[in-house]
Amino acid sequence: MSARRTTGYGRAAAFAAGLLALVLIAACQPGPSQTTAGDRGASAVVVASFNFPESELLAAIYGLTIRHAGIPVRIEFDLGPRELVQPALEQDLVDVVP
Repeated sequence: MSARRTTGYGRAAAFAAGLLALVLIAACQPGPSQTTAGDRGASAVVVASFNFPESELLAAIYGLTIRHAGIPVRIEFDLGPRELVQPALEQDLVDVVP
């Protein structure tokens, strides 16, 4: 009797792999450019993460994907808990928090 059980780790790994595939597919889709010459043309997109490893990994994936698309990126790891990151988003100090 050789029944295999799916462990929580296996499910988490499958979920992470699926999420990564979706992010990479979405990054390959061309979109309309919404920046103008006077807009944030020379400034970098700021990708931030919360203070836990999974958030840092997602921020790195987002940042590298955006950079691969030719957009300047600055990645800020370990900004802190949601109570600190949310005001940064609202004040436009951070552009993306996955």
